[in-house]
Amino acid sequence: MAEYSVHSCWDVINCNLKIVIKEVVELIIYDTSVNSSGSCGNQSLFSLTYSSFDGSEGPSFNSMAFSKIFVIRSARMHYFIIKHRIMDNIDPAIVLEGHSIRVRVMDGTDSCSGRVEVYYDNTWRAVCDDYWDMTDANVVCKQIGCGTALTAPASAHFGPASSSFWLDDVKCAGTESDLFQCPFNAPGDHNCSPNEAASVTCSDPIAIRLRDGNGPCSGRVEIYYNNSWGAVCDNSWDIIDANVACRQIGCGPAQSAPGNAHFGPAQSSFWLDDVGCKGTEWNLYQCQSNSLGKHNCQPNEAASAICSDPIAIRLMDGNGPCSGRVEIYYNNSWGAVCDDSWDIIDANVACRQIGCGPAQSAPGNAHFGPAQSSFWLDDVGCKGTEWNLYQCQSNSLGKHNCQPNEAASAICSDPIAVRLRDGNGPCSGRVEIYYNNSWGAVCDDSWDIIDANVACQQIGCGPAQSAPGNAHFGPAQSSFWLDDVGCKGTEWNLYQCQSNSLGKHNCQPNEAASAICSDPIAVRLRDGNGPCSGRVEIYYNNSWGAVCDDSWDIIDANVACRQIGCGPAQSAPGNAHFGPAQSSFWLDDVGCKGTEWNLYQCQSNSLGKHNCQPNEAASAICSDPIAVRLRDGNGPCSGRVEIYYNNSWGAVCDDSWDIIDANVACQQIGCGPAQSAPGNAHFGPAQSSFWLDDVGCKGTEWNLYQCQSNSLGKHNCQPNEAASAICSDPIAVRLRDGNGPCSGRVEIYYNNSWGAVCDDSWDIIDANVACQQIGCGPAQSAPGNAHFGPAQSSFWLDDVGCKGTEWNLYQCQSNSLGKHNCQPNEAASAICSDPIAVRLRDGNGPCSGRVEIYYNNSWGAVCDDSWDIIDANVACQQIGCGPAQSAPGNAHFGPAQSSFWLDDVGCKGTEWNLYQCQSNSLGKHNCQPNEAASAICSEQFQVRIMDGDNKCSGRVEVFHNATWGTVCDDDWDLSDAQVVCTELSCGFAHEAPGNAKFGEGLSSIWLDSVQCNGSESNLWKCQSSALGQHNCQHSEDASVICSNRPPKPILSLDVKREVFTPKETLQLKCTTQSYYVGSTFYLKKTGDSSFGDTQTAPEGAYSMIFFIHDMDLSHSGNYTCHYQTNKSGLARNSSSSDSVNVVVTERL
Repeated sequence: MAEYSVHSCWDVINCNLKIVIKEVVELIIYDTSVNSSGSCGNQSLFSLTYSSFDGSEGPSFNSMAFSKIFVIRSARMHYFIIKHRIMDNIDPAIVLEGHSIRVRVMDGTDSCSGRVEVYYDNTWRAVCDDYWDMTDANVVCKQIGCGTALTAPASAHFGPASSSFWLDDVKCAGTESDLFQCPFNAPGDHNCSPNEAASVTCSDPIAIRLRDGNGPCSGRVEIYYNNSWGAVCDNSWDIIDANVACRQIGCGPAQSAPGNAHFGPAQSSFWLDDVGCKGTEWNLYQCQSNSLGKHNCQPNEAASAICSDPIAIRLMDGNGPCSGRVEIYYNNSWGAVCDDSWDIIDANVACRQIGCGPAQSAPGNAHFGPAQSSFWLDDVGCKGTEWNLYQCQSNSLGKHNCQPNEAASAICSDPIAVRLRDGNGPCSGRVEIYYNNSWGAVCDDSWDIIDANVACQQIGCGPAQSAPGNAHFGPAQSSFWLDDVGCKGTEWNLYQCQSNSLGKHNCQPNEAASAICSDPIAVRLRDGNGPCSGRVEIYYNNSWGAVCDDSWDIIDANVACRQIGCGPAQSAPGNAHFGPAQSSFWLDDVGCKGTEWNLYQCQSNSLGKHNCQPNEAASAICSDPIAVRLRDGNGPCSGRVEIYYNNSWGAVCDDSWDIIDANVACQQIGCGPAQSAPGNAHFGPAQSSFWLDDVGCKGTEWNLYQCQSNSLGKHNCQPNEAASAICSDPIAVRLRDGNGPCSGRVEIYYNNSWGAVCDDSWDIIDANVACQQIGCGPAQSAPGNAHFGPAQSSFWLDDVGCKGTEWNLYQCQSNSLGKHNCQPNEAASAICSDPIAVRLRDGNGPCSGRVEIYYNNSWGAVCDDSWDIIDANVACQQIGCGPAQSAPGNAHFGPAQSSFWLDDVGCKGTEWNLYQCQSNSLGKHNCQPNEAASAICSEQFQVRIMDGDNKCSGRVEVFHNATWGTVCDDDWDLSDAQVVCTELSCGFAHEAPGNAKFGEGLSSIWLDSVQCNGSESNLWKCQSSALGQHNCQHSEDASVICSNRPPKPILSLDVKREVFTPKETLQLKCTTQSYYVGSTFYLKKTGDSSFGDTQTAPEGAYSMIFFIHDMDLSHSGNYTCHYQTNKSGLARNSSSSDSVNVVVTERL
């Protein structure tokens, strides 16, 4: 191929454009002599046609003494040949000059309609409407990658020409694939006014798909035309044609172009035949071919394509995952994109492909650093409808003329968020996306299960179950942001799917698209060294399966760690580090970006598609869970939110902080649901750095780090933007109708009532958390099926899934409070071992010494790792001593004498049993004997009764901090009063009055929210608020009325009458106070020593019914009852009840 360069008249006025050509279709010669005005002429002299022309030889002309320009019409682009002065018998020198001329449509209603403009001589100019018709418009539609022409409007239908005209008198034949193959006047030669601009309205681009292949990038080639899919004939079909098809669908370069119906015969008609692409097209319809539908093919002549995987893209060396130098992966390496012609439209396609939001800018000049290797793309020209950068018009892969400092970059907005609204839970609802500062719906035009699946994956739910339209979950509440969505299924963000431009739609509110997803894909780590290390497995299709280690790295492992509530990943071993896969593989080729909060959200093969062996199982070793605390609040359940990372506590920024986020924080620390989520440093400014920003929880997380957020430590916040949480009190747990306080039906207290826990997925780990929370020992079993009786009211928890590290049942993963699908006979139960006992050894008395607990039939020490005054205080409280004075470590009272049972103890101060505190599993430790923890407590808690009628009645006061203070009546009941009565040797509690019945105290209020079970030996051992923490006035002071005998019961008849007839059955009910459950009841008849009945109430009951069958006249008389109780180890009889008179008489 020859290349020539000489000077001409055009050089004088900067008209020459250097080119190289391969073929010439037509040659037109113009006179370009300098005319009298000093400008080049353009008189057409004659036209010649050649089959080929490469510059190696020129045409033979008669002697001419003037300059010539040869305007060459090529099948590829518009060229100029400028020929210098020709002399007789002299073979002329020839220069080939010119450039590719592009076409666009402007100011239309979409990318396929508008005013036609061409790019020539570095400027865009219009096309005149003289002779403009449907044939011309059809060539333009084809050239820009749209469908067939619908109209060819003239008279500046889409607005007047914004500058001059380049083309006039265009006369296409219709077979051209490029507007510059059509006859027209010389460039710039026109007689038109701005209002004569030519326009086009094209149909949508001719869609293409690959069918019946081995995946989305192989199959029989089909195009969509005339409302149906049709095949492409294999006549002349080759690798260049297949490459255009691969590029159009967003796959990588073609690997082969099989014919002969390689992936099955054509299923209907053929729409294309004799396709002949040049390789520069970005739409198969742009290639030269027969007219649509014209063919001579049989079904077994269907063309196919086998493409490589999609060309991957990434942004490097930016300020986050959504900004950086644009690089694509080709030929086994990453390469840059050149900034020649790079603009905001190109950057937007790149942003969309990587799952970020729309582009904000498209900097060139190596804005984020020079290219690190080669350039793979140059002269990129996207239209904006592509969803993969490789689909855009560009030079061939690897062809460029760029230097490293010409690398293109992109700065994208944050990813387009998706949510489901007004559904039956977080995984069903109307699909909405966030754009332009508001949420908008997605239209149901073309919406299907593949689209819904991408939405489900993006929000972290499982695969889609259905994709209802017609506003299944209610009409759109505002605008529509997406329409005509068409996902392939390989996307991991709905915005990556093909669709109309954001905000462009033709939909009504009742056309809102919805999605019903399966539950989130669960993740677990198996066979590791604890809950935060092991082989990665996910739950799909009713079974657990492994993840393959192909491409598995620390970023992927970090997402898995985050999903299960552990801290950041420390390593991502492959090669079945924690043992081979035990069943199938569910995920392979996982490629996370690091912003996901669910492993299923990451890019990967389809679920179950893999090429892995059992010894390729991926694993993760995570750091310990990210701890959360509330600081400087009004108690342990309110304050500034802080998390522990990188060996220090840091704040959470209030950007986007809301009640859902606060609720997750409340749940994680073991408090009840959030009441409010104040920002603006409500509880004081951040004291150090911020670790979390832009937190966005869904409400199903049980650890704040599981929520979507910026990377740890990445923020733009000031100290006065610290987020806070005000939580309700911890969710209480109790066991009912069991054989004692440590067995029974599990119930929790929520919404002012007790409700059951459903046995769905209930197991020994869940039961163990419940046992720990109520202060009993480890669970022995976790029976379901209402083992201790059916639920008495509603269910508050269902699908509980504890990991075993929680210290409150509400911290475990579960459905939302009150959401369940259970019947009363599905109530969960727990059978716990006895409470873990605590003692202090080798100290200076009963209230100081080395802390030991009793487990597994032996006493063992507590390790001093993280041991502090709060932990020691719980130990002091549990053994009945006063508050802790110090918490020495380092075996202060001697080394451990045997094993360690507890390590890493972290009490909040509200526990009344050391085993309730957060800690490692029983027996798990890394301690030496000289690390034994100790406690030095103050003397035993003193209690007194003041201003009563005798020494055993009055206002309750406790001694703390050298002063006597009162007890608030919040939660005060007979069980609490009994502890006081027992401690003061006053016998049995008869009443537990509040409201300062014996007058108001004069100093502090030391205790509030006291909750005893009645068996404690000291009020200090009962659960309560921290000493001095209360919300009470002295008008709420608590009191007791004790007696040396239990309170008398009440005897009552089952009917409201006292007169009976013979043969009737009499029912007499003897009832005491609820504290005296399990008592033995006695029924007596006054003056009749021969009559008597004794019944022992079952566990949990505090009344008995006595039956007298077949009464006769002798049963007339007065009846009384009493009971005997063994409460607090005292076997005492109550006084007798008031008498009930019964009359038996013959019927009158």
